[in-house]
Amino acid sequence: MRFIIAGSGAIGTTMGGYLSEAGNPIVLITRPAHAAAIRERGLIVRTAKGTLQPSLTALTSVKDVHWQPDDVIFITCKSQNTRELLEELATAPKETPVFCFQNGVRNEEWAAETFSNVYAGLVQISANFVEPGVVEHTRNDVLAIGKYPSGLDSITTNVGQRLESAGFKLTYYDRAMPRKWGKLLVNLNNAIHALIDTWLQRSYTEFETRTFMADTMREGLRVINAAGIDIEMGPGDPTAAEFVDRMAVGAFAYANPMDLPPDRRTYPSTWQDVRLHRETTEVEHFNGEIVRLGLKLGIPTPFNTALQEMMRELLRSKAMPGFFTLEQVKTRVAEISSK
Repeated sequence: MRFIIAGSGAIGTTMGGYLSEAGNPIVLITRPAHAAAIRERGLIVRTAKGTLQPSLTALTSVKDVHWQPDDVIFITCKSQNTRELLEELATAPKETPVFCFQNGVRNEEWAAETFSNVYAGLVQISANFVEPGVVEHTRNDVLAIGKYPSGLDSITTNVGQRLESAGFKLTYYDRAMPRKWGKLLVNLNNAIHALIDTWLQRSYTEFETRTFMADTMREGLRVINAAGIDIEMGPGDPTAAEFVDRMAVGAFAYANPMDLPPDRRTYPSTWQDVRLHRETTEVEHFNGEIVRLGLKLGIPTPFNTALQEMMRELLRSKAMPGFFTLEQVKTRVAEISSK
């Protein structure tokens, strides 16, 4: 079994690094600078337990892949890049297993338009892109998989075993999409981290930030429930509503978040995209999903609308994280609510 990890940024590269260390052949499809650095100097994966230097192949285009019968595709790009990547991947045999290890809730249905064996992948690891050829695995080792739209099969098991042997903790879902909606609910707060420049351990601890995040999630949950969409949080977690309530009162706070060294702080991928001056983020597929559903159902979404609007403004300004303050974001929410 060979893993073709397409759209490899921090997460895809980290997964590929661990799988390679466990003896699996890996091909990364990634950005030119990242691929060039890996070919010239090798890949470096920094972890809390030390540094890995796995051996793998790094390419810049799907066109350079010579497909093999036992290939498995992991799609790890951001949702805004999925359709373009799927057009390139269409050169692979239609029956090639495709695992969407992505945030957002539309990638699997898009992949199913081209491929006959599509799987939902849930990522609960955090990684930072340090520089071309170097990534940091900062937090967690949890993944989940299940066949799309539902079910489990031998491919799920075989891939899961490879991931487990590489050191990941696996959960198998015969209904994976409700769990991906649960992850979307949490990802509604990616934008605020980029707008005000903060990291997860700090935002979950500071009262003003975490209560704003809870209100954003409650708004999203109202829309999801009104749409009749099933939603689940992680194994052992409470219901979505209970999860939000617990977060609001500081259940996930950290003792001394300001004492964390920069390389151990967890920054959402949206923050990283802004820092790297990328032109798009997944906010359109996180908060935008709630805004679109709210418009369809006639439910106001001032929190998610404000985050979506202000992220667009940040990107247009080509600014770095911290372009706005939390008070400015709250003011925008109030202005939208009053209309």
